Amino acid sequence: LTLLLQGLRFGSGNIRIQSSLGINILLSLTDPSKLRSSVAQIAGSLIRVMNERFGPEVKTSILQTMGLLLTTAGKFCKAFTSQMQTTFVKALNDLDPKVRANAAANLGYLMQISTRISPLIIELVNGITSSNEYRDTKLNALLNVLVNQKNHKTAFGPKVILNLNSTLFELFKNSPVSPNNTDAKEKNILSLTCACISAYCNLPKDLNDDSLLDLSEDNIIELSQCNTDQYKSSFLLRSIFYRSFNRISKLDNLPDKLSQVVISYIQSDTSPINTNGIECVLGLLSNANSDQSNSSINEIEEFLSLIETELFPSLPDILLIDDNQLSLACLSLIKYYSKYFHDRIFNSDSSSEIISSLLDKARDRSFLPAKIAAERTILYLTNLADPSTIEKLTNGLPSNKIKVITDYCTRVISKLPHDSNNEDDNLFDSY
Repeated sequence: LTLLLQGLRFGSGNIRIQSSLGINILLSLTDPSKLRSSVAQIAGSLIRVMNERFGPEVKTSILQTMGLLLTTAGKFCKAFTSQMQTTFVKALNDLDPKVRANAAANLGYLMQISTRISPLIIELVNGITSSNEYRDTKLNALLNVLVNQKNHKTAFGPKVILNLNSTLFELFKNSPVSPNNTDAKEKNILSLTCACISAYCNLPKDLNDDSLLDLSEDNIIELSQCNTDQYKSSFLLRSIFYRSFNRISKLDNLPDKLSQVVISYIQSDTSPINTNGIECVLGLLSNANSDQSNSSINEIEEFLSLIETELFPSLPDILLIDDNQLSLACLSLIKYYSKYFHDRIFNSDSSSEIISSLLDKARDRSFLPAKIAAERTILYLTNLADPSTIEKLTNGLPSNKIKVITDYCTRVISKLPHDSNNEDDNLFDSY
């Protein structure tokens, strides 16, 4: 460690990067309880180098090491909280996107030890409203703070709530994103804004303002009637289903209202409204499958029952649409159903049409990620290529189609590694 700290403090740019990587390895391999005596040296050196004038490669490496230090030995870093927070906030305005992204992530890690969250949130909100420059980075930092500060019940005073409400809703309502304006940067800002709103909705009830829920209930129903606003509201509802369904599910008559909105999204001809609709259901399933979900199983069952009567018959046609993003979302949905809620999709009246469309997707080599995803989905839907399951799934299909499906499952699907059950099931991007 002494040698690495010497290189970090006094070496050339490349030596500092290599020293930082070496500290990374040490942190990864060392028992966190053994790091206590070394944290002051490591944190102090990292902060000092970060505040000097070095290129983005050095800064990125330093920030990554600081992030690892916080995640492995954060409880020993409390003395450096203020300095780290100042360093990370300053780096949000760096010219290099990797530096900004790492700084935003580190602010989230810092929340496990920070006790002065209100000033940070106000500073981030002011940065978001005062300038369009790097607004996406600052929204990402705000999202990380909101998601990771769950244990700080004193973080949100009236001023913070007022600033959050006005800022997030103004950004959402004034977003220029529409079917005719799909600018990638603006779309990213809209997605992050929606994620922040849903993360705020998911805070304990005594911490937030009920006015936030208005947009989750009546307003979103109203917005869905207009195509332009439906485009934006589909991003918001997608985030809400993923992050805060346990809150909105308690509102009266909401399942019936929102189930119709979700179905209208799924059946839309406009991308990504249809993709967001599919991911609304994915968010609902992830809540149902989560040990940390506060929603009652009865509420989720009710919502699923309302959606599935129209969802399952729509899936075969959706798989035929020439839209790669929509295809991957649809395949993720069927795979998730097949892995964790197998009986619901297996016993549906549309199961034979679904397996038939999946086979067509698996045999299509024009988009390799969809082909691979379709094969994995068939693996789970057929219970790891079980012959009796395949026979029941193909019941009612033409005999030639049954033969093709059975042969493909025997030749290809049965050869897939069954330990792919352990593959990453992260259904969403960071938003």
